[in-house]
Amino acid sequence: MWLAKHNIYPRLNTQQLEKVWAEVALAKVDANPKFVWQGYEIRRYQNQLFVMRALPDVDESQLQAQAFTGESLLLLAGELKCENAAQGLKPDEYELMFYQGSLKAKPLGQSTKTLKKWMMAYNIPPWVRPYWPLLLKDGQLACVPGLFLSLIHI
Repeated sequence: MWLAKHNIYPRLNTQQLEKVWAEVALAKVDANPKFVWQGYEIRRYQNQLFVMRALPDVDESQLQAQAFTGESLLLLAGELKCENAAQGLKPDEYELMFYQGSLKAKPLGQSTKTLKKWMMAYNIPPWVRPYWPLLLKDGQLACVPGLFLSLIHI
């Protein structure tokens, strides 16, 4: 019924459902389990199951740092768009790169933590993180689009 509610076809057979239960639902708490079938994935994060289209494989050549000046970009798992707002980054040239969990980040009014800790605080599932864009200025994290800005780059 859960798959029908999400308009996911084809349905899983009994053997597949048992595998999802055993390998995803009952996996260790700190695991990042997934079940893949017919272009879909079932994953678990924070005791919830998620069903989605399978994410593209992470190709390191597509995740190389590149210059970014505000143009809209199609990325592996979405689109990066800049919009005019009262607050935000100064118009400038930034370096676009992708998630690196050990990178230090200090959002406005917050303490410094690793990006992995911030992603956990914002409840970003681990399977989404490798696709998350970052904007750097002079080697310093300026922005995690959709999440926060760094004070020194507003």
